[in-house]
Amino acid sequence: MAVVPEPVLLIPGLFGPRGADETTLAAADAPARVLGRLLARAAAGPAAGATPAAALFEAFGVRTRDADDLPEAPLRLWADGGVPGDDYCLCMDPVHLRVGQDRVVLTGVGAVEREEADALCGEIAAHLAGSGLRLEAPGPERWYLRLPRAPAADFSPLEAVLGQDLRPHLPRGEEARVWRRLLNEIQMLLHASEVNRRRAARGVPAINSVWFWGGGSRPAPGPCPFVQVWGDHPLAQGLALNAGLAPRPLPADAAAWLAAAGGGRQLLMFDRLAAPARLGAVEDWLDAMRVLQGRWIAPLWSALRAGRLQGLGIGGAGALDYHIRPGQARRWWRRARPFAAHAREARRGREE
Repeated sequence: MAVVPEPVLLIPGLFGPRGADETTLAAADAPARVLGRLLARAAAGPAAGATPAAALFEAFGVRTRDADDLPEAPLRLWADGGVPGDDYCLCMDPVHLRVGQDRVVLTGVGAVEREEADALCGEIAAHLAGSGLRLEAPGPERWYLRLPRAPAADFSPLEAVLGQDLRPHLPRGEEARVWRRLLNEIQMLLHASEVNRRRAARGVPAINSVWFWGGGSRPAPGPCPFVQVWGDHPLAQGLALNAGLAPRPLPADAAAWLAAAGGGRQLLMFDRLAAPARLGAVEDWLDAMRVLQGRWIAPLWSALRAGRLQGLGIGGAGALDYHIRPGQARRWWRRARPFAAHAREARRGREE
């Protein structure tokens, strides 16, 4: 008998951009028509995690001290080619601060050239000399600090701060003043950097700050339920490495994945919806939804109904996770619901 895989799709941003109105959700009904039918026949249950990162930790069976302050840094560093060992690592990502009349909004910086990252990190590393903090930047847009010990401070995840006033999210705790002072010193260094003058001349956002977050040491691996992990998401890749798996890139479509996949439960991380959902880029989100349905949901739906899959899970996007087996996929009497109805239900559950 042929070996049949059981994919679990984690799809951050699936149920729309932050604050999406009824018009936006309704516009997704056609691009997500097959998904609406699938979700209507699936069994729904409470989501594994309140955020995509929490859903990933839960999916890999990794227990953490604080669900709001996950140790993403050592795992992401590992995926980026670093060797975290047992060190305490902290994400120190380059960001842009936009100063308004009554608030300071933190946003992304777009693409960062390798030469820009090397120059800026060189300036910061020179400033940190003798502090015991070691800066690494294996990727130009993802920077890290290694610390000699865990700091007595709490940091907010970057995802929670993007597009928001940063002031309520600044470091908190016993050593908060130390980390706020370091943040100010780095901001002054970046403001004076020739790199940012050149970026301004090109009309791209200045890298005028960094954001500390995701600190911790590499967590003990949990009882991983997956035999394979697919996707380019650095946290998913890091959790796979932590579980002893070699992550693989997400293929171009479901047909290519079905041709390459073996049997067993497998995690597929589709994160093309995440950035437009976070930034409120409705047209980009709708385009990504069309790709999701055409290349993944529709062919997986057909494979499930034909018995080529043992089951299919969808999660990482709202207050509900979904699972469906071949027999459930053939329940024709379960009326299809528009995608917008599922989106409203999932978003409402997360807000409650």
